[in-house]
Amino acid sequence: MEAVPPCTRSTSPGRPATQERPAEYARDVGAALPGERRARKAGVPTDELVEWVEMYLRALPTNARASQRGYNAWARTVDGAPWASRFRNYSGWSAVLAAARERLSDDD
Repeated sequence: MEAVPPCTRSTSPGRPATQERPAEYARDVGAALPGERRARKAGVPTDELVEWVEMYLRALPTNARASQRGYNAWARTVDGAPWASRFRNYSGWSAVLAAARERLSDDD
């Protein structure tokens, strides 16, 4: 019996070997549900998240330090406030906090 290199062997019956499969990843294969979109990549924080952090910063006592843990404690007391874990999708807590601080300094 002749040995077949692993890269040319099919992993399941009826499925073509890797190099025989089309590489058209942009082609619609109908796997998404109607109206479904791809998740956002990490990037610029959305205005909504920045607005929530602005409200948190305004609610802080003078000389208090802003923190992710402090934001979550505040978010528990405010109806509709998103959890800080949601910021991970938008470059993290530091990026959202920096954007909120920048907006606050622009308002002054």
